[in-house]
Amino acid sequence: MALIAVVIIRPTGTSFMKKLPVLMSVPHGGLSIPLELADIVVLDEWEIFGEADAYTRDIYDLSASVRKWYDFDIARVFIDLNRPPHTFPPEVTDGVIKDITTYGVKIYKEGSGPGPELAGTLVKKYYKPYHDRLGEAMDDGIELGLDCHSMAAIAPPTARDAGSERPLICLGDVHGDTCPRETTTDFRKCLAEALDMDEKQISINRPFAGGHITRTYGSGKVPWIQIEISRALYLDPPGSHPSAINGSDNGIVKLNKALEKALRLFFKQLT
Repeated sequence: MALIAVVIIRPTGTSFMKKLPVLMSVPHGGLSIPLELADIVVLDEWEIFGEADAYTRDIYDLSASVRKWYDFDIARVFIDLNRPPHTFPPEVTDGVIKDITTYGVKIYKEGSGPGPELAGTLVKKYYKPYHDRLGEAMDDGIELGLDCHSMAAIAPPTARDAGSERPLICLGDVHGDTCPRETTTDFRKCLAEALDMDEKQISINRPFAGGHITRTYGSGKVPWIQIEISRALYLDPPGSHPSAINGSDNGIVKLNKALEKALRLFFKQLT
């Protein structure tokens, strides 16, 4: 797949800045097909790309600045890390394993979708190791968890808010269950300042209150927030085709720098 590469240049050396006590999870940015499924997938490369959280591995790449940073190479349309394990079709169509896309397109050849045995193998081989790493990382001085996503500017047909225009950014704290609301609103203020944006353009729990990752790891002492960035901020028009990426005014690089600034502002106010 010939996608546009985004290069983010960072200063080197340990003296640059102290790493922030943040764990960042970027579960939906991958585009790869598991070898176990390669012969039965009927989606083309653009359909796979359109189901991914486009360019989130670049937007949220603060791996040099935060204590823990994890991403996933497999496309979410094949293995969705932000769903509970053992949620398979036909009982659950939008689970860890899926059979149709968010636009209602079949993923696999007729009669060839992964059955229970293969689905279990995929979960064990790909899903479980990622979640094991997240769980282990929580004990390493982490003070904030961020589950990092992008969202379609207009909700797709299978979404609960189908056809609706979405906010520019959504922060989800599961209605205060995974993060104190004061912490969420403080982080929203820092994001708005870093992005030179009105706070009203950053919603809380609308349309996403937080998925499986946020709910699972935000149930303890470390606060977790799910962050969703509208693709309207870096794709022009806000579709999913990579040729639409903003050119000289590169939204991806701007967002990356603004996210780091927002996090540094957030922790500075805590000192």
